[in-house]
Amino acid sequence: MKSISIVAFLIFLSLAFSALAANGITYSQISNVQTQLLESLLERQLPDGAFIEHFSLGSRFQVGSTLSSLVMLKKCGFPMATSAFQKGIKFLLNNYDPFEMSALPTFYTSLGNIETLGGGTKVKLSKYANLIKDAACSSYLNDILFLSESNRIKSSKKLKQIVLFSLPTIFSTIRNSTKAELTRWMSPNAVNKNAAFISDMANLYEAISKLLTKSFTGENGNFVLAYMVKLDECTLNSYDKKMKNEMFDYGIKDILKTPLAGKIRKKLISLQEKNGSWSWKLALSSVGFSSTSTISTMSTSIKRSLRIQTTALNLDTLLESGVSATSQIIKKGISYLITELPRSLQGKTPLEEISPFITLEVYSQKMFGKKYDFKLLPSRYVKFVGVNNGNLSKLLSNLYVGKTKEYILGAILNRFSRKNR
Repeated sequence: MKSISIVAFLIFLSLAFSALAANGITYSQISNVQTQLLESLLERQLPDGAFIEHFSLGSRFQVGSTLSSLVMLKKCGFPMATSAFQKGIKFLLNNYDPFEMSALPTFYTSLGNIETLGGGTKVKLSKYANLIKDAACSSYLNDILFLSESNRIKSSKKLKQIVLFSLPTIFSTIRNSTKAELTRWMSPNAVNKNAAFISDMANLYEAISKLLTKSFTGENGNFVLAYMVKLDECTLNSYDKKMKNEMFDYGIKDILKTPLAGKIRKKLISLQEKNGSWSWKLALSSVGFSSTSTISTMSTSIKRSLRIQTTALNLDTLLESGVSATSQIIKKGISYLITELPRSLQGKTPLEEISPFITLEVYSQKMFGKKYDFKLLPSRYVKFVGVNNGNLSKLLSNLYVGKTKEYILGAILNRFSRKNR
């Protein structure tokens, strides 16, 4: 009996090995590239905790690149309870002043970045920061409900782009907030909080579904489908099955099962090139950029970076929208990434080049049932320490306050410039 069990186990191993060999991509290959991506980012950290880009000449730029680097690490699942992460937070706390005149560009201190950095961690915000957070999050979520009923989005190309660019912030807000917070922002006077939450999520799902449908131009299909995936991920699939069924009781339909989603998925697959990548031009046309003069001056390295980013986005979207990890389409795309990413890391790598880590993680989980093991990183990068939630609380408070100051300052300057035209 024991010998039969051993034979059966050996047959199982043989079949598993054959499956990996047939696929041609191993977990080790994926994790090796992921290690290189993380190392390329972590190597930029200075002893004082700052993360630098090759253009980070002054402390103001170091604050921006450090914030972006920590957000990227958080998205990749890098542990916050590490020396690298805590030193980065301490650097930001010591060097970011929300009241400084030379404020950071809005991109760095977007609400989405602030929410991602917090990442659902239970922190104590200052009184003013909490008021700002409540107002900002409530505004984002409720504005989307009102905008979905507007016909302006059908005729305004600019409005379509604004909606698509605002959705990542909304998804980040939903993902990193508690049920109590979301209900307070959308139904502050509700008596039955649980019923209100389900109703709010159903209404939000339906509103964003409408906006995505209205925002589709034919050229921006990869972004629309990506946001369809994120919508399912942070609402329908973030809670238990009971809540999912209760949301369906409100009459919503799974957006990934609509004819539009199928149409976009089919088109996206048809645009894949022989080497497994998607053209860098697709990234530009997706956001309505088609200036011939500017495109003609783009360097080869920028085009290569755009190709890598577009390929990673499309693979992530296809995988998460139902395309099998064993399909030839996915295999070719992943093979392209694990070949090209190490080459791209040889130069001065932009931060965006690290983001394919997440695509490789999705593939690894679906194909091998494994996540990236951070123990694969050299030990100097993963030194575990205690998490200082006090520092994180102060930093997030400063970022929320600074975000509001930027908004007010921007509104004043815009009004002033219009008066003096």
